[in-house]
Amino acid sequence: MKPETVPERIWNLWLDHRETNAIWDPCSDAPEFIHPRPATEKVILDRECGRVWSTLDRRYDECAVRFIFDLIQDSFDGPAGGGALIPHAVRKRHGTRLASLARELAQELASLRELSASSWFHDGPAPLPTEIYRELIRMPLAATQLVGTPTKEENTCRLVRSIVVPEKIVDYVLSYLERGAEQWSNSSPVVDERSSNPLRLHFVRSMTIAFHNCFELPMREQVAALTRCLYGSSIDASTVAKLAPLNKDALP
Repeated sequence: MKPETVPERIWNLWLDHRETNAIWDPCSDAPEFIHPRPATEKVILDRECGRVWSTLDRRYDECAVRFIFDLIQDSFDGPAGGGALIPHAVRKRHGTRLASLARELAQELASLRELSASSWFHDGPAPLPTEIYRELIRMPLAATQLVGTPTKEENTCRLVRSIVVPEKIVDYVLSYLERGAEQWSNSSPVVDERSSNPLRLHFVRSMTIAFHNCFELPMREQVAALTRCLYGSSIDASTVAKLAPLNKDALP
């Protein structure tokens, strides 16, 4: 039942959004769709969060509201796999090592080619699996860089198979790995894992930035209401302002 604190069009949009994101539950005795958005459902039904929905209704933008629905759940779930919380020092150590290994292997392969000893690419028990080529044609940028010329959808697979040799695939992967590892080694975590509640901090910052980007306001009262509902903590707008200041030096 729709809470009286939720405006009609916000409620209808949420119902539609929930159905759109429903997934089939194959383990149910009576197979049915389930709605994997518990955090969003909790805040839409929470009376105090009515201030959030009334504000979004006044500044209504369907795409932005749908985005907020998704972000509430995604931010509450926390950084995927906790990877965003890995400290800078750890990133630096492992990222630098990975980049160095990728570069070293690429150089070794280049030396082998100069000796005309690259037959090891082709003398194996079987050619490259078809799955590799299928994945390549799903990545137009990768295919273009490997093939060296734009390709049409209908002949991409044939062209990739005829032009892309294993060496090029290995070169591309190693180059990508080196660049990615270097970038990661210089990055910083979304939030400091040493903070008293890193997941709550991640939520507060993510929602503050999202509201600011979507509506040009940080909406700290609304962020505080959502946070109180989901984390059961006492937090107000002034605390949100301290945790998520909107300046480039304070936010990642």
